[in-house]
Amino acid sequence: MLRSALVLIVAALSVAHSFWVGSPAAQRSIGVVRCHLPARMLAKKKKAAGGAAKTVQVVLTAEIKGIGRKGELVSVKPAYADNFIVNKGLGAIATPEKLAEIAAAQEAADAEAAALKAQAMKDAETIAAAFGEDGGEIAKNVGPDGAVFGSVTAAEVVALIKERANVSVQKKQVKVPEIKTLGSGLAEVALHKEVTSKVKIVVVAS
Repeated sequence: MLRSALVLIVAALSVAHSFWVGSPAAQRSIGVVRCHLPARMLAKKKKAAGGAAKTVQVVLTAEIKGIGRKGELVSVKPAYADNFIVNKGLGAIATPEKLAEIAAAQEAADAEAAALKAQAMKDAETIAAAFGEDGGEIAKNVGPDGAVFGSVTAAEVVALIKERANVSVQKKQVKVPEIKTLGSGLAEVALHKEVTSKVKIVVVAS
């Protein structure tokens, strides 16, 4: 009987001790401290443990092979941006001010490109109206058999276009047809990368 009573007393004391230690008051009295980290701090810890690396946006001021061309906006790791791109003067961190500057420059470039294309289309219409289907004549020396001495040059086509249509073009814009005898051929004039004008060139004896 005495042994059974002692076992019951010990069990009761053990249960009471467990409840007391589990209470907030008991935990404060024995120095137990609970630490609740903010979610973003936990996320940073997980990120540092193996998550994706953070990147920054950089505006390139020079071409970097495998990264991008001059003027492009690229995303790279912060260390690479600071230690290589910025340090070597190959780019700048894309601040809001820098992004606004890029947007403004791009808008101006787009407007200029649109204006150049519009002018090229207008010049093409002027050239077409000036030459029509008959084209323009260029006089060359010819032999008894009608063979042309020399060849029609880009400079001659440029001069003819200026004279007939009052449109200025450069020799490098003109692709001259090969005309070896009296006759005609089509010269191609690249007024714009998207606009090409064709001019009929008629070779006559001088």
